[in-house]
Amino acid sequence: LRIHNRIIILKARQLGFCFDKNTNILCSNLKWKKISELNIGDKIIASDECVLNGIGSTRKMRTAIVQNKSSIYAEAIKLNMDDGRNLVLTSEHRMLCKVRGAVYTQWKKAKYIRLGDEINYITKLWKNENKDYEDGWVSDIIDKEGSLRTKKNAGVELSISQVDGYIWNRLLQYFIKNKYNYRIEVDKRKAGDSSKLGNKPINKLIISKMDELFYLLGKVQSSRFVDMEWWSNKKHPNNGWSKVKSIELLPKQEMIDIQTSEKTYIANGFVSHNSTAVTGYAYHYAITHPGVTVGLVGYNMQMVSELLDKIKTFFTTTPKELRPTLQYNSK
Repeated sequence: LRIHNRIIILKARQLGFCFDKNTNILCSNLKWKKISELNIGDKIIASDECVLNGIGSTRKMRTAIVQNKSSIYAEAIKLNMDDGRNLVLTSEHRMLCKVRGAVYTQWKKAKYIRLGDEINYITKLWKNENKDYEDGWVSDIIDKEGSLRTKKNAGVELSISQVDGYIWNRLLQYFIKNKYNYRIEVDKRKAGDSSKLGNKPINKLIISKMDELFYLLGKVQSSRFVDMEWWSNKKHPNNGWSKVKSIELLPKQEMIDIQTSEKTYIANGFVSHNSTAVTGYAYHYAITHPGVTVGLVGYNMQMVSELLDKIKTFFTTTPKELRPTLQYNSK
């Protein structure tokens, strides 16, 4: 270090790589945005990167900011899931997977994911512009009669109150038709106690499954709760797991890499790691400035190996006429 007069010291990130340009990213306004259309500064939904002892049940959801974005052409892997969704990603990209035979989770590279592996998801996909008449009607009911309660040490509950009658029956049919899980409570308090609604019993429809709350409020786009960030500091959905049904190898194509403030984001509903733009900067600087030596320093061997893997990916995707000669494959 004493030989060189310019040294850049950076915080290393143990991260993944790129997704197909059409991958949907969940934004904080509960709308999906193609990863290729994301802008630096966009607010998106994310997750804790690390948890104590790797216990998945303690991982919390967060709001993140897109800090960087770039693209490369690289070979890809397509993971087809048992719920009909798929993920097209580079081999080094990490997804949050369940350790086989355990309740723990781990960040697992796509190239090591096998048939039957389970990947964690926050919610399923909906189309931003696919709101039908009934969705719009329910959105209006939620805005007028809905209440969102965040529990201190638990999750979130959305309740919609209505007396018996046509409106209540229609609301109930919507939730039955769309296969939401819900429960019903009936408020039978009399006027003059603590009820302001007279002597009629008040029905309360309650939905509390986190994945379904994302789906419902995202699909109907209720304006009342759009900026509340009610998911922040809440645990991942308990049932958010989907198995890998088949795996395909794809040829080179444009892949998009983003870096976020929380080091994670939600891709096609699944929990994904982001990437490290700085390794690309170090590689580019080294091959365009004669006499420059780049050293990767980390606090453990796994960290340094991850960073070196990223450098190797940049190297293999560099056109041959620009590709530098390697003295060592790994050192």
